[in-house]
Amino acid sequence: MSTLNGDAAKWRALRPEVQAMARAMENRLRANDHKGGWMDEDSASLLLRLDEEADELSDATVAVLMDEAPPSLVLKEAADVCNFAMMVADVSGALATPQAGGEVV
Repeated sequence: MSTLNGDAAKWRALRPEVQAMARAMENRLRANDHKGGWMDEDSASLLLRLDEEADELSDATVAVLMDEAPPSLVLKEAADVCNFAMMVADVSGALATPQAGGEVV
């Protein structure tokens, strides 16, 4: 493991794919801001939602492969999966942030 402060240059240059996914995640979070946050949720509830979102991602991927949906649907569902995984990490106290100076896995 390395600390964020020790590898600052590496973290400033995120891969384009990571940047694109982060933007998609933030867009999905903002679209759902009216639902409130996740800090009052427990890990078990969030894990159930994560499983549901993973199923939706699977369905979307099949739909795209069958030419029944646009590729943007896969990105939307993938962002939802990533967001719920992030929420689980956050409520579990495992989410390292630059402000907290936590370790990055």
